[in-house]
Amino acid sequence: MGTETVDLPADPDLKKLAHDVVADGNEYAVPMLIDFYKALAELDAEDHASRSDFRINDPESDVPGEKWGDIIHALARDGPITKHSGSTDRYTFEAAGNDE
Repeated sequence: MGTETVDLPADPDLKKLAHDVVADGNEYAVPMLIDFYKALAELDAEDHASRSDFRINDPESDVPGEKWGDIIHALARDGPITKHSGSTDRYTFEAAGNDE
C-alpha cells in the first residue's frame, strides 16, 4: 500500500515552519516546538496564567516538564509576555495589535 498524505488547512506561516524544519534537517526540534506550543497554550486558556500552569506533563522533548515555567518567566523579562506582580506571579500574552 502506498503512503497517503492529507493536506490540512493551516496558517501559511506554520506550514512554512514545518517545511523549513524538515528541509533544514532539524527534525530534532519538533518535540521541543510541540512542548513550547503546549506551554504557550496556557496563556490562551485563561486571562492570567500562573507559573505552575506551564508545567508540561509527559513532555515530548528532553526539556523537563517543570522547566517550561522558567522559560516563560525568561520570556516575560524582555518579550511579549507580561508578568503581573502580586501575591503570586501571573502572566498574560500581549499579542501585537492589542494596544487598545
